[in-house]
Amino acid sequence: MENEPLTPEQAAKKARGKAAHRMSMLAIGWFWVVCAAIATYLVFSKGDLPAFMYGHWRMPAAAALPAIRKPASPPLVKWRDWNSDSLKFALQENRLIFLDVTAASSRDAHVRDETTYSDPAVAKLLSDTFVAIRTDADARPDLALRYQSADRPTAAILIPTGELLNWGTPMSPAALIHWSSMQADAYRPNPSKVAEALRKSAAARLDSVPPAAPSESSARPEDAVWGGFFHGAGRFEKVLRDQIDVKSSWRYVSRFLLDPNGGYYAGQDCELRRKDGSVMEGVHYFAQDEARRAALGMPAIDQRFFAADNGRMAAAVLDEKSMDAQARLHSIKTLDRWWKRGVYEGEVRHQLTMGVQGLLRDQIGLAAGFVAAYEATGDRSQLDRAAALVRAAETRLMDEKSKALFDRPAWHELPEPTDQLLVPAQNREAVALYERLVKDLPVGDPLRERLKPRINDIDAWLGIRAASN
Repeated sequence: MENEPLTPEQAAKKARGKAAHRMSMLAIGWFWVVCAAIATYLVFSKGDLPAFMYGHWRMPAAAALPAIRKPASPPLVKWRDWNSDSLKFALQENRLIFLDVTAASSRDAHVRDETTYSDPAVAKLLSDTFVAIRTDADARPDLALRYQSADRPTAAILIPTGELLNWGTPMSPAALIHWSSMQADAYRPNPSKVAEALRKSAAARLDSVPPAAPSESSARPEDAVWGGFFHGAGRFEKVLRDQIDVKSSWRYVSRFLLDPNGGYYAGQDCELRRKDGSVMEGVHYFAQDEARRAALGMPAIDQRFFAADNGRMAAAVLDEKSMDAQARLHSIKTLDRWWKRGVYEGEVRHQLTMGVQGLLRDQIGLAAGFVAAYEATGDRSQLDRAAALVRAAETRLMDEKSKALFDRPAWHELPEPTDQLLVPAQNREAVALYERLVKDLPVGDPLRERLKPRINDIDAWLGIRAASN
């Protein structure tokens, strides 16, 4: 039965099936050849593909010309400075304080000025309901420590006595109006009850958010063209404190951040502001090569000098044996300039010739530079300068109860525990400095003998803090 011949109809049907199968196999084969060709083209092609190849799932890559941001209007909010008059006005008027903690080189801060703070409804709300105060996080790191969120420009709402009610990072105009109005509505019905609750929670909140240690440049993206480290992923500002790894960053620092008279500038803006008022985004600007950057212009250099960052940079240069003589001489010149113009009766001004003074971070940071200068040169006057700054810190900043060091003098502008903070990271820096001083000061020196038990005091407090967290 199996070998019986096929009828003509059956043979024709079988032939048609074979032909169809052959055609389908050829079609599948050609389909995979085309797919392989397209894949090869995608892998090896340069630049953008034709638009028809993207469909609605993927847009073409950014155009070759950099993206330009065009601010619509200048900020409309009328800011007060953080000072005793502003704080007194808030108390007298019993108004909440809207505190803007900004940063000169931050894109988030720039965009917020161009959008949220340029909105008439936002400006009216802040004028009618709050005392609107602005402070710069770099110029007032003590306020940034108390009121800034996650190293970002921050909008903080404070009750009239200065305790933090709430904070938020950059928001759209509508979101900021909604959020700030909610805070005001929550405070008004029972301000004394809210104030009492905030005082009870302030110590725990400040305890649980210790400031970070000095920036580790190893975690920062590096600029492949100019060198130096960006402030973070997607953040194109360059800040002096991120450049402490001088073996990697010195090419950038020596070219852009050195003042020939002595001193290191605070940093460089994250984007290019052009003469017509438009802004070239940093993500595009810093993707250009050297020649293209030169043709476009250079993002602004922040030519302020801050004590702790200058002291640490000078110390880093002097401690690094591979640095050349010119770099080391500039560090000595920097320290001499600070001693002559930035120190008053043992207290270090945070900003050269101006601003608040006596912050622990500045006393310790600049003293570390003087210790490094002594160890590099043997010049005893440098050691004496460091000793003077440490004596002032010990006299004006030591907490008698814990024996640790407060972050700033008792200015009494804020209620306790907000007015002075015990900051673990800053106390660890103090211990490291004290250990170097004990090693360098001669046996029998009164300060040396004082610092030996002080190291134990602060270490004990740090241990208690670590255990409690």
